[in-house]
Amino acid sequence: SSFSSIGLWRIPCLWNQRSVDQGLPYSTLERVSRWGARNYAANSQAAANCISERHNLISKETVNIIPNLIAENFKGVNKREKEHKAKVRVLMMANFFPGKRQDLVLQGLKCWEETQPEQEVELVFSGKAPGGYFLEIIKAQAFDLNLKSKVKFCHYSSLTEALLEGVDVGILATDSEGYSNSIMEYMLAGLPVLVSDIPANREVLGEQTEHQLFGPTAAEFAQALQNLMDKKQNWDDMGKANREEILSRHSITAEEKWIQAIKKCLK
Repeated sequence: SSFSSIGLWRIPCLWNQRSVDQGLPYSTLERVSRWGARNYAANSQAAANCISERHNLISKETVNIIPNLIAENFKGVNKREKEHKAKVRVLMMANFFPGKRQDLVLQGLKCWEETQPEQEVELVFSGKAPGGYFLEIIKAQAFDLNLKSKVKFCHYSSLTEALLEGVDVGILATDSEGYSNSIMEYMLAGLPVLVSDIPANREVLGEQTEHQLFGPTAAEFAQALQNLMDKKQNWDDMGKANREEILSRHSITAEEKWIQAIKKCLK
């Protein structure tokens, strides 16, 4: 989660929240903002709902939505060669924290593998690992589940475009999100996605939720993965629809809409 606030004693301030974690302790800056804030901003309706409850606001409409923008770096859809697609490669871009649920993905992949031994999937985890503690737990879990040969770990880097061009499906299993940049990047790259069924993720997907959501258990992930596998012949169309969806709402060329949202918030 990340917060930013600007304010002095008895001076109204702007409070911007991009997390939906109600259990996060109040920081000193947030305590000041709760006392003096007159303008609230969030990057999704899910985050707006969270801050409305967290700060005891009268109405969710008192929180202004400032949408994320995304640069159109990717020229087209996934470029993997067809002959490589016998092995499906899936990517999860998320930092290594318990709430990001890499453990759930591993458990779900194991459940799926037991029912579909003839199909082959390679899982790639990419993300930062502050302290390294949870990353080591995930590596140990992959070993214990006998998935070590099928799971790759890639340090998060600026080579996101090259990484996305080498996979077939983007996944995200987080328990909570403000508004996921990872999902936006998957969609912009023209990938089908498989993401946890939480309000913020539905918000990113927009009209493209069919066959791309899963419930909170490993068994539900495994079933959703198989449902997506059964639609493999439609992946190109799903990816193109995802790309069009994200560009229609979050392209950097739509920055005028973003500027108007900022102005509304600061009135």
